[in-house]
Amino acid sequence: MTPENVLHYLSDHEKHARASISFVPSENTMSPISRLPFILDNYSRYHFDYKPMSQAFRGDRGIDKIKEEILIPLLQELTKAEFINLKGISGMNCLTVVLAALTDIGDTVISIPANMGGHPSTPMIAKRLGIRLLDMPMLSPHDLDLDRLETMIKKEKPRLIYIDQSTFLFPIDPMPVRQLVDQHSPATLIHFDSSHLNGLVLGGACWNALDRGADSFGGSTHKTLPGPHKTFLASNQKEIIEKINDKMIYFVSHIHAAGLVSLTLVLLEMKHCGCADYAKTVVENSRAFASLLHRHEKLHVAEAERGFTDCHQLWVTPELDNDPWEITDRLHRCGLLINNFDALPGINAHTFRLSMAEATKLGLKTEEVKELAEIFIQGLDTGVAEKDVAERVKGWRLKHPKPEYGFTEEKLKTIDFPFPLEQFLQIFNP
Repeated sequence: MTPENVLHYLSDHEKHARASISFVPSENTMSPISRLPFILDNYSRYHFDYKPMSQAFRGDRGIDKIKEEILIPLLQELTKAEFINLKGISGMNCLTVVLAALTDIGDTVISIPANMGGHPSTPMIAKRLGIRLLDMPMLSPHDLDLDRLETMIKKEKPRLIYIDQSTFLFPIDPMPVRQLVDQHSPATLIHFDSSHLNGLVLGGACWNALDRGADSFGGSTHKTLPGPHKTFLASNQKEIIEKINDKMIYFVSHIHAAGLVSLTLVLLEMKHCGCADYAKTVVENSRAFASLLHRHEKLHVAEAERGFTDCHQLWVTPELDNDPWEITDRLHRCGLLINNFDALPGINAHTFRLSMAEATKLGLKTEEVKELAEIFIQGLDTGVAEKDVAERVKGWRLKHPKPEYGFTEEKLKTIDFPFPLEQFLQIFNP
């Protein structure tokens, strides 16, 4: 193997990516400027925040100022939370730290079961931490069984209720849980994992879990929030974030400076470049796309009677003559990237879990969704040549080559930098 092999791989991937549309709910695309920190010197530096504004490692410059003076105030404003933790590196990392921080060995925790959309890793992580995990009583993947939950809370007095949906169409409102906890087990904490929803929450298209009774919330920053593989955790209770801080240092040593700087740039773009419009359009596009696919006689989109979705996800169960995994490969060759499951909560059949977050970040407007739905349906139709579908996808991407809802190139060219930023931005030209 040689460097050429690796670079050829990167080249092939980049060519395919520029002629593709990702419908994967766990992914999004970052603006050019938010990717810049990952190719600069700060990416190589340790930032070990031994105490605020005082570094044990001295390789970086200014990271504390960015964190303390820009990023934390930004997140306090957008999350409506007084206390923030920024050290996590993934949603599962957050999950692990929250369980470790807010419980002790032998404590009882209630979480969403995997067959109802809960994160499949929660039971294993809880077991390794010595936690007694109980399944949240559910009427359906999107509806709590409040009568049985009330009985469980009264009997078990759980230390924590962890609302950990990862596969869902309608986010579970913590408020009814809060009311039961206040009545029967006031010492119980409620944490809401918002990994899939953070872009919608910060943009105001989804409620904030703190306003709905959760003690804390947070998660990854690269799904509906179009940012790096980083995290935040937020609370208005100092003692909760202090517990998280105390445990986090044993799971993540340094703060990963490039990700921190990147997240700062993403949130600045969210604040100044149409955050609310982006978030609202993600949900509108998802519903519109779901409705158009559902009209096809061989495509069944879940929860049509409820309006399909209140977030970025939509679930499509196709009636196919071919093996669904072969169809997925065909879609990939056409440039249509999807999330594939043999079953989803409440659906015992092969189903696609799709998202409109990345297409929206690329500038998709609701009036354009019809064209994208037509392309997707053609991708499923083996009677249509793959090259014809691929050409339509490529044509759509030529109209939407770069992420939107971000700082313009004209704005970035005015910034004094060690090299002209337009040289970096040229990388993203179609």
